[in-house]
Amino acid sequence: MAGLDKHTVEVGELFSPRPVSRVVNAGLRRPDSRKSIPRPDGLLLLDKNENTDPELKAWLDRVQTRISAVSLSTYPDLGPLYSELSNWLGIPVDQLVLTTGSDGAIQRTFEMFVEPNDAVLLTQPTFAMYQVYANSFGARVHCLEYERTESAPKLDLNRILTAIEELHPRLFCLPNPDSPTGNVLSLTDLDQVIRACGSAGTVLLIDEAYHPFTPITAIPFVASNPHVLIARTFSKAWGLAGLRTGYLVGHPETIEWFHRTRPMYEIGEYANAFLSVAIREHAEMTASVERLTAGKIFFAESMTSLGFEMLASGGNFQHVAFGDSASRIHSALRPFALYRADSDFDCLRGFSRFSSTTRDLFSPIVNVISDCGG
Repeated sequence: MAGLDKHTVEVGELFSPRPVSRVVNAGLRRPDSRKSIPRPDGLLLLDKNENTDPELKAWLDRVQTRISAVSLSTYPDLGPLYSELSNWLGIPVDQLVLTTGSDGAIQRTFEMFVEPNDAVLLTQPTFAMYQVYANSFGARVHCLEYERTESAPKLDLNRILTAIEELHPRLFCLPNPDSPTGNVLSLTDLDQVIRACGSAGTVLLIDEAYHPFTPITAIPFVASNPHVLIARTFSKAWGLAGLRTGYLVGHPETIEWFHRTRPMYEIGEYANAFLSVAIREHAEMTASVERLTAGKIFFAESMTSLGFEMLASGGNFQHVAFGDSASRIHSALRPFALYRADSDFDCLRGFSRFSSTTRDLFSPIVNVISDCGG
């Protein structure tokens, strides 16, 4: 594959970690989880890009019955899980470190590499935690804004490459697909971004939280590019958001730094036991992705046939603009489903976001929208 040749920069020269001052931005504000309000019961939850596939849930229920209660009172032995994950991904185990979800992977990357006043490059809009961690560690944040187009929000590759060349950021966080836009970069484009970051001395964190809803992956690049890290999660396709587990993939020497500074245990024994079974039976996850993708296509085709505008999305979610019918449709859907009725971002304003679900679960939603009229 093109672009897999090793850059001339040695691992220890530009990509070595630095000590970090903790939470330097005193003005940082977060929603208070101690005051969070549970979502209403009885609604189809399509607001947080969770996996709502009933067949996957039934399989997860069966997996739970095979996990001994002893796992709740013992510390984990993670070696076998690392081997399972290595075999499934087809990469050496020394390219892996487990994390507390992709969120934990992101946080640890900031801890490892970002000092106060370092330049950090982000897309906008994107996963909210990038801005949170950038503020926490006192980074100078530079945002690449998505532009509104007819087909979907777009971010021109040349703008990305120019920003890397001019800013020489310490870290560039690039979800692929991005969220909430659903934008996807091709492998060819990723190759150019990886090369540009290598030349600029920039650590590139590629967030593949929505893999394999989009099958593109940059994992083949990491073995020869020590500045590239890939974050993955078991929350989306695997339907395991409650386990809060994920992993980082990177060059062995880079990953070694994460292992040297990891917590005593990366994840707990219950998650360890559960994931060991799930990865061995990964065909269940693949089948669920296929069902959700079919549901996504069904919803998109239904909305288009009703005359509503749809945006392309590489994630397990999609955007639809209800136009003049929006108020009537939102009112009619309120007893049935929870979803994002609108967006605060200009590139998505006027569009409602629905997490993907199966065709059977989408059908009543489509019927309600159809009854409201296009």
